[in-house]
Amino acid sequence: MKNIFILTCFLFNSVLNFAQNIRDFSAEKFNDALKNNTGIILDVRTSKELSSGIIKNASTIDFYDKRFKSKASKIQKEKTIFVYCRSGSRSYQACKILIDLGFTDVVNLKGGIVSWKKLGYPLEDVVISDSEETQQLSVSDFEQVLRKNNVVFIDFHTLWCVPCRKLSPVIDALKNEYKSKVLIERINIDNNIALSNFYNINSVPTLVLFKNSKEIWRYNGIISKFEIKKLLDTNL
Repeated sequence: MKNIFILTCFLFNSVLNFAQNIRDFSAEKFNDALKNNTGIILDVRTSKELSSGIIKNASTIDFYDKRFKSKASKIQKEKTIFVYCRSGSRSYQACKILIDLGFTDVVNLKGGIVSWKKLGYPLEDVVISDSEETQQLSVSDFEQVLRKNNVVFIDFHTLWCVPCRKLSPVIDALKNEYKSKVLIERINIDNNIALSNFYNINSVPTLVLFKNSKEIWRYNGIISKFEIKKLLDTNL
């Protein structure tokens, strides 16, 4: 009897912890929160559903993707995560997974994108480039690249990550500006799982500077072009 009581208390506390960490917001409250928060928006619908439009600046990971948990684990955990799907069911399940992964501030859009549309809130077309490099590098291949180049700057990213896409033009501009001085590349970790695991890439974007084949600097998140230039110039 005592064991049953303990088990009941444990299950109750587990459910309570989920409830405390997952905030269920109406479309109106969700929209207001987005205006005053620098968190990450996550759309967990299928690619077919995305064609109807997404909330501005939303990252996209299909909840039914067999690698959903692995991909979601790369999102910055210190951020508030705003999650939505079509009706709010999948997104709530996704929120539970995020809590299991160690996220502490997760918001679910109650009623999903359907409730969002009913209030006339805007959507935008999803933009995911199909021209993204799909090269796959082994750890040994990458180490050879490091040996051949004195200074190497890498942007570890994914296609579904909006902060990564915002950083992309900055990296491209720097690549042209420093092409004779620094090797600057973008590596899609979804295509290079072994490499990203070897270098402990736990969130995206992750920027890493190597010098003489050794990692000397790392930053998780977006950083300004000015700050990157200052870093590169210091290490030339």
